[in-house]
Amino acid sequence: MGVPNPPQWHPQHPPGYGGQFGPPPVPPRPRRRVWPWLVPTVALIAVAAVAAVTLWGSGESEATASASDAESGDAPAGEGDEGAAEGNWVVHTERPPEEGGITAWPVGDTLVRVAESRVAAFSQTNGELVWEITAPTEGAVFCGPGDRVVNDQVALAYGPGAVGDPVECDTVSVLNVASGELGWAQPVGAPQDTDGARDSVIPEIVGDVVVIAQDQGMVGLGLADGERLWEQEVSYQGERGCGVSDMLATDTQAFIAQDCTLLPNEVQFKTVDPATGETTREQGYESEDPDVRLRFPRLLSADPLIGYMSKGDGILLLALGSEMEPLARIEAGTEEAPEELGLGSGGWGRHLSESEHLPLPMVASEDTLYAVTLPQGDEVGEVVAYDLATGEKRWTSGLPDAHMITPVATEDDELVVVAGPTAENLDLGVTRFDTATGEIVSTERSPALTETGNTPMLTQFRYFWVNDRMHGLRGSPSETDADRFAYGG
Repeated sequence: MGVPNPPQWHPQHPPGYGGQFGPPPVPPRPRRRVWPWLVPTVALIAVAAVAAVTLWGSGESEATASASDAESGDAPAGEGDEGAAEGNWVVHTERPPEEGGITAWPVGDTLVRVAESRVAAFSQTNGELVWEITAPTEGAVFCGPGDRVVNDQVALAYGPGAVGDPVECDTVSVLNVASGELGWAQPVGAPQDTDGARDSVIPEIVGDVVVIAQDQGMVGLGLADGERLWEQEVSYQGERGCGVSDMLATDTQAFIAQDCTLLPNEVQFKTVDPATGETTREQGYESEDPDVRLRFPRLLSADPLIGYMSKGDGILLLALGSEMEPLARIEAGTEEAPEELGLGSGGWGRHLSESEHLPLPMVASEDTLYAVTLPQGDEVGEVVAYDLATGEKRWTSGLPDAHMITPVATEDDELVVVAGPTAENLDLGVTRFDTATGEIVSTERSPALTETGNTPMLTQFRYFWVNDRMHGLRGSPSETDADRFAYGG
């Protein structure tokens, strides 16, 4: 049913997103599919890394884990790198080499990371481990967290399997991210047209319901006690043979990205009533060019609602209205819009699942989408802003001596961006742009985090701007690179 040795997957689309099969006699499609638009993205990143290796990090470190931290593998914060600038910290951690981080959130004064082997909270002050848990059943790993933390709770799935391997992601629980305690646990049991284990689920808290999307089926569980409220087959216009690739939620509704076996040239977005699982609105999209297919639909944001998909070797983003109608379209890496945007997941995500949410390195405000361009030759990567009402580019801006790594947050009409080093400038930075004009409001530089002058591989981290400090958590493990760090402020 699947391919035993899947090829390289696009960083933003985990393998096996497929597994969506139609009713007989249509033969099942492979559960794991390749994103063809990975190739140009990776090639450009590789070229940029050769031109300015310090953008991605020096890849060397002298810090090692101490014996007292052998169980968790954490090097004590502030001790692993004695040359760290005052107020900055960096921690190195031993982790299973095959695993990646699945997702992460800032929670109170901690940063919480979900990985396959464990969920761990780290202090924002110094990076020290605050608490960690493993899956509650022997031989199980975590395989599907929600994207939203609601009142210190997040839905979280686990199932039998091993780190880095396919998992039977069959159980959902609710995690208190402040204390690290798991609550009730219930089997997923989503209806499926085809047999076989599913490698992941997307469980989201929507009001008083945990809405679960898993390939061809959806389930609703009561948030308070896990009571099974409903289950639905995934369909489009009443026809079965569809599967969910992504889901995001607000406090009142769930948004779905999906495609269907019988509609190979079309992708769909829809909303689901969390109380019943019924579809309330749905809309399909086809390419205007019969030679260029739209594939692999995903969701960037629930508010504002933005969906995206591959278009040939590039990406097409759609700002969607209340009836799922397109308000604006933004293209990158296509024949019509050849400019390449940063799209990598940075080692985050399981990359084995049918249904999984992985955010792009972009930030969406009420009326603007912010992204970064990939470095080209001697040119630095810049920030670009798009109007979500028209799809037009509003402005492009940057620094002459620093690559813009990723936008992180907007606050007080300013966009906060991670500024990385170049071959001539080894400092890290936080650059703030005026959201309306792109004018640089301020830029703060911090020395490299280690006394050897090394910097982390910045594109391998997920970033959080908390209390005027930039925090980074690494997705995939590394023997030589930092696991987490903070600077600025």
